[in-house]
Amino acid sequence: MTTAYGIVTGVLVMAVLAAAIPKLRLTVGARQQFRRLGGGDPVIRLAGATETAAAVGLVAGFWLPWLGVAAAAGLAVQLLLAVGWHLRAKDEAPRVILPLVLLALTAVALVLRLETMP
Repeated sequence: MTTAYGIVTGVLVMAVLAAAIPKLRLTVGARQQFRRLGGGDPVIRLAGATETAAAVGLVAGFWLPWLGVAAAAGLAVQLLLAVGWHLRAKDEAPRVILPLVLLALTAVALVLRLETMP
């Protein structure tokens, strides 16, 4: 395993958990954002739960490489869906750029994990 994979994955896990916690807690901000996008409380919690599962899978990927690959792939799908939701809602650029940046970071983590697999 490379140092680069460890750093990228660590940053990605922290960013994903920072996004997931408000959704799991159903904070006012998370509720307002999802309602504007057309989603209710079950969708908010589902998004938070899948982000948390992805973060756990990315960490577990240090010991179980296949799980890290699966977690990164699943997170990439979720981030693509998030970009689509924001574009459909005609959100301003900053709301679209964040999931795109996380998607790029996820792609880097996935490539680095695949390169270091036994």
